[in-house]
Amino acid sequence: MALKSRYLLIVALVMSAFVLVLKADDRRAPVLRVKLGELGNCTTTVKGHALKWKGGRKYGLQGAVRIEFKENRFYLNGHKRPLPLKVYGRQSVSVDGDAFRGDLLVTDSSPPLLINLVDAESYVAGVINQEIDSAWPEAAVDAQSVLARSYALKRSKERADQNYDLDRTVHDQVYGGLAAEDEFSRASAKRTRGRVLSYKGKTAWGLYHSCCGGRTELPSQVWNGEDRPYQKSVECGNCQDSPRYFWRFPEQGSVSGGRLSSILSIGPPVENVEIAETTLTGRAGTLIITAGGKSYRFSGNDFRKRVGYEKVRSTLFQVDREDGGFVFRGSGAGHGVGMCQWGAKELAEKGHSTEEILEFYFPGTDLKKLY
Repeated sequence: MALKSRYLLIVALVMSAFVLVLKADDRRAPVLRVKLGELGNCTTTVKGHALKWKGGRKYGLQGAVRIEFKENRFYLNGHKRPLPLKVYGRQSVSVDGDAFRGDLLVTDSSPPLLINLVDAESYVAGVINQEIDSAWPEAAVDAQSVLARSYALKRSKERADQNYDLDRTVHDQVYGGLAAEDEFSRASAKRTRGRVLSYKGKTAWGLYHSCCGGRTELPSQVWNGEDRPYQKSVECGNCQDSPRYFWRFPEQGSVSGGRLSSILSIGPPVENVEIAETTLTGRAGTLIITAGGKSYRFSGNDFRKRVGYEKVRSTLFQVDREDGGFVFRGSGAGHGVGMCQWGAKELAEKGHSTEEILEFYFPGTDLKKLY
């Protein structure tokens, strides 16, 4: 009798452990609040199958709703309504023609914000093709999925007391919603479901960029602050196939001192541009620009931002005087921190796994399954 009881106890413990693992693995992905935009003096049309909306104590069911905000008053289909407002769709909603999975929220902030309430896995599927090519080798795409999910979940914790978790633009990660998904992006999100970059058991900041130009950069050299132990500058050497491995601004000729002055909003024509300080990886850290006998200091990042990220592709550049103007010749694209996407592509083509790619760019990290 004692032996049978002991056997039953062991079976019960094993079954309990199995159920706990199953429940942990089947937990639903968390819902993210993605800011689609601010509501100003304009009209936004939301469509979907059997839309439901709730504003205050009022409820409605219809196929489309017209959202207006004018003179500090909010209107739904021409009727004044209180905020916040929720619009529920069956799987997806269309906002001025752009489709998104999940639901919508109009906040009672000033100005009101239009928020997409979407589960983390659908969010990842809607990010992939905006940040990388989903047709690239699976290991590279999966690495991107892990980093996109890690970033999103870290941001959601940081902004728990704010009106939204993520902006849909380059201010966070570019999110295209349902229209940006394809079979490859959905498959990658499914393969990596719930997995994040982890350092000592905690979700890590897995930043990334397009092309490092040969060596990745330290965050401290870009945004100041301290570098985390897994945030290293690594010699990449795998991104030469990037179309932005070498670039030139302007693409032809030179930019005049007057034009550069106008771009930088400093008045007189620019007379000289000097890279006064470089980062540890040789990027432009500080520029001194002389105009009208005065000197102006710009960080490399600020200079890129003012001139345009699509013109000065990275801070890894040199300046030459040519044809009475200035020519900027550089390498790489993006801030240079974290995973080099073109480098990840090359590593994947050489047979490296997702785990190996992430370990290469983030030494000491591993993958952790959150749900």
